[in-house]
Amino acid sequence: SRIANKEPLNAIDTSRYELPDPSSTAPVTKTQLQQAYISSHYLRERLQQLALLDEFGKNAWLVGNAQLEEILRRIEEELVDVRESVEGVNRERKERQEAARGEMEGLDKGWRVGVGRVVEIEVEVAKVEERRRRMLREGASAGV
Repeated sequence: SRIANKEPLNAIDTSRYELPDPSSTAPVTKTQLQQAYISSHYLRERLQQLALLDEFGKNAWLVGNAQLEEILRRIEEELVDVRESVEGVNRERKERQEAARGEMEGLDKGWRVGVGRVVEIEVEVAKVEERRRRMLREGASAGV
């Protein structure tokens, strides 16, 4: 790999910013002039940006930090509001459930009583049907 072979990282081609060798006696081509102009422009802009950074960088950084702190403060306030809202909803839900507890227990008890009566009626119907069958058998055997 590149690191094992101790080769440098060539991720960005910087050749366009390099000036041609001034000791060369070959005539200067249009491409070399363009590259020299690009390099000169790049270096001039870089110097200007570094000067601005040196003059205003600290203040810009401090202003940026102040803005981020304000955003963080607003988000934390919103988080507190949302948590309070969630607690309020949960509290209200619990109160409604507690208020409905008596009614739910009464309905549950009524349902259980109703189901119990249905089962009792089915048992009695089965007994009556069994008696009727027995009476039919006794009547059929007495008539034979």
